[in-house]
Amino acid sequence: MKKSLFLFLFLICGLGSVHAQLKEGYIKMEITEVGSDNEQMAMQLEMLKGSQTEIYFSKAKTLTKMNMMGGMMETTSLYSMDDGKTDILMNMMGKKIHIETTDAEVEKMKETGGDMMKDIDIKYDESDKKSILGYECTKATFSGANLQGSEVIMYITKEIEGSVKGMQMIGSLEFEGFPLMVTIDNPQMSMTFEAVDLQKELSSDVFDINTGGYQKMSMKEFQEQMGQMGASFGF
Repeated sequence: MKKSLFLFLFLICGLGSVHAQLKEGYIKMEITEVGSDNEQMAMQLEMLKGSQTEIYFSKAKTLTKMNMMGGMMETTSLYSMDDGKTDILMNMMGKKIHIETTDAEVEKMKETGGDMMKDIDIKYDESDKKSILGYECTKATFSGANLQGSEVIMYITKEIEGSVKGMQMIGSLEFEGFPLMVTIDNPQMSMTFEAVDLQKELSSDVFDINTGGYQKMSMKEFQEQMGQMGASFGF
């Protein structure tokens, strides 16, 4: 379950890097459906239901806030389009970590550690559409050996133009538009994340983040620490 869950989490973190037709805006996404034939796993997944990700975007920056399991895990990611810099703040049950990285560093990591999104096949089904928050979305199915048995299905709208340049955690996956629904499905579990709110205005201070009290480390140091804890984040 760990690999599938963290694949899902970083897919969602990556969705925050948006350059939309809207000059600025806010999208709230929520885990709306979970499921598993394994009773124990189903109970664990049920704890995630209702977890939210808030995405604030402008032409220059994107801020993504994720709240999981009633606040037990909180992640804030600030991405700057101008310099390719990302600040990630993670609060895992009181353990606060500040990760600072750049596009160049991530590209170097992919060269040495592999790109889990390499050779992913994307199939669009123009006959399968959904209206989500008033936006027409088209089904796109992602498959490939690197997804480790998972199938990722997104409903993507071209009415909000998206760039996944900031999807640093999962490699070089690219597609047109912005996903308003994401489902990960594999033999162990299924999970759906859907947009539930969209606003077109932002406050002037929305991209200000407070790093006080967070332990600063590089992405490499973070990877090593997570490896020692036995967690696999897929990057």
